[in-house]
Amino acid sequence: MIRRKATWNNPPDRGVKYGMGLFETIKVIDGKPQFLRLHLERLIRGVDFVGIQAPGLYEHILDEIASLPIQGNNTVSLTVADAPNGYNILVSSEVRNHNPYRELGLKVTASAPAIRDAYNPLNRFKTCNYLLNYLTHNRAREKGFDEVLFLNQFGGVTEGTFTNFFFIKGNKVLTPPPSEGLLPGVFREVLTDALRSAGIEVEERRILFSEDIGRMDGAFVTNSLIPMERVSEIDGVALGVPPLYLRILDIARTLDPTIPTAE
Repeated sequence: MIRRKATWNNPPDRGVKYGMGLFETIKVIDGKPQFLRLHLERLIRGVDFVGIQAPGLYEHILDEIASLPIQGNNTVSLTVADAPNGYNILVSSEVRNHNPYRELGLKVTASAPAIRDAYNPLNRFKTCNYLLNYLTHNRAREKGFDEVLFLNQFGGVTEGTFTNFFFIKGNKVLTPPPSEGLLPGVFREVLTDALRSAGIEVEERRILFSEDIGRMDGAFVTNSLIPMERVSEIDGVALGVPPLYLRILDIARTLDPTIPTAE
């Protein structure tokens, strides 16, 4: 066996060595980044929390995005990482398939090998420590699942590997609060505000997997690139398409017109 020794011109900074960085992935529709302010505000909060020295970062990012040749439907990726003399920044754009919707809904498992720690303050930020999510998602896909639902140490529902979860019970929408150990997504926030403005009750509360999931009428997930997608089953528990889901779908399409119409 030949072993090679990696050589660094300089000692690796904390951004590389410890994953001390934040990132955002922003959907672009017709050349316009969606909910840009909310994405940047979340990123700046994370930068401040982990202690990256980045004066003028907000304006710097706006300048970098303005210099990108963004056209049509696209994606902007932002990464800010700690560096010895301040910060490193990477801003790029790429074309992605934003809507790989599954007509039959998502098949989800909650049998992840790891749990979310409800007390971990980093859950609130989109840090560069995302390897657990990436590996968990890929290994679940190999077993035939579309997404994984992480539970916390109390058996409560938190989030998916790349999504936030909502549940429908009667005429009410339920979703776990960030205090359960999840990243509060940008589209989660926007959709919640829109539903409440439309008179739909959205309650943030602890949802115990063992006790509550089998009582739900329906479920769906959200994220910024694939804004809303229905969940058809979780570990063999079938979830239907209640009338409220169709109403929510119509409201979501006013926020993102790329969301397909009802299945």
